[in-house]
Amino acid sequence: MRSMLMMLALWIFSLAGCERPAAAPVSPVPPPTAGTLPPPAILFHPAPHEENGKITYHAFPQKIALSQPVEGRMVRFVAKLAKDEKVSWGLGKDEDGTDGWAIADPFFPLNDEYLVAAEVLGDNDVILQTIVYPSPIRIDRKDPHLFDERTAKVGDVVAGMTITRFDMNHFPNEPLSYFGIVEFAGSATIKATYQHFGEAHEFLGGAICFYVDPEYADRIPRSLGDDRVPFFCATNPDDFRKVVGPPGSTGAAALSIDGFTYDYRPTETWNRAKVTAIEARVDPNLFDETSIQEGNAVAGWTVTQIVRTGSTPANVVTIQFEGEATGTGTFSQENAETLCFEPDRSFALRIPRSLQTPGGMMLCAANSGEVMARLGKVHNKRGEITIRQYRYEKREAGDTYQQAEFADVRILDDPAGR
Repeated sequence: MRSMLMMLALWIFSLAGCERPAAAPVSPVPPPTAGTLPPPAILFHPAPHEENGKITYHAFPQKIALSQPVEGRMVRFVAKLAKDEKVSWGLGKDEDGTDGWAIADPFFPLNDEYLVAAEVLGDNDVILQTIVYPSPIRIDRKDPHLFDERTAKVGDVVAGMTITRFDMNHFPNEPLSYFGIVEFAGSATIKATYQHFGEAHEFLGGAICFYVDPEYADRIPRSLGDDRVPFFCATNPDDFRKVVGPPGSTGAAALSIDGFTYDYRPTETWNRAKVTAIEARVDPNLFDETSIQEGNAVAGWTVTQIVRTGSTPANVVTIQFEGEATGTGTFSQENAETLCFEPDRSFALRIPRSLQTPGGMMLCAANSGEVMARLGKVHNKRGEITIRQYRYEKREAGDTYQQAEFADVRILDDPAGR
């Protein structure tokens, strides 16, 4: 009877046009919360490997980086001796974390075990956090052209040459840095880029010096702690001065040397050797600013205008060239308004250079603002550019300025495709 009454009530309820109340909405299930991100870590490229139970590199890592972004003004990478953490060495710093915090080609001064750390710095170089690699890194370079400042001695053979004099000491308060002179007996045949310095150079007036080509660097002795470009000057420049071009000339050379003096001191000194044979090829892009004329051609460029405002032909001059060249090099962001570019040697040889300009070449963009607006921060990045409207300018103080229109510009190996 009771069930029949309930059924009747439901039938009347439906005839009245009423419906059962809707079920309460179900609250959405919140998505699972992501786990806490792991803390930032130090990464080595290439990745380290173990040797006899220790993480070992026989050549320097190509890059040291942080695994993820961190907040800070810059990141400073340092190495501390594992056996004495009070002794530290700066590996480098990154002031722009746009592409991640990293340094390329870190240099460790001696074969030893190091603790590597990244110090995240804020304003006024306040350390915000320190990230430490969990294991010591052992550097063990065994290249036959390297000698250990701490253990080398007379009679040792380095790069096929024999030490005849050894006099090296560590710098006061810098236990990882050594200075001194080491003399070697022996000979070597190498290829190099040479520079014939003019008499006006403060330290190297009249000298003929050589920047050893990278593939021949292992034929010249050097210490573990020496991070200089392989370089030496001839002890007998007058014997071959006529074959390398006038003062200010640069070029490529194949040469033989007899004996070698390794000189690493905190003064204006340099390595030395006697040149016994040389074949030299003067660079094709050189011009003499004291005699160049409008209409002259230099390395495929044409001189369109010369303006001299000094009392002598070589005093103050502006030379405008018409032409075009493309090549690779490294960007240098001098300030917020100026973008410059250091061309690789193969590119530099296609750009006119004055015999009166002894230093390297640095090109600045006449259209810096336009290029920087498109590329963003590119300091120390590798790139390829096409230049036009090249201008060489020597100013009152004797310094030089080289400017060109950067027509086509791109960053090499850029994920953003700039």
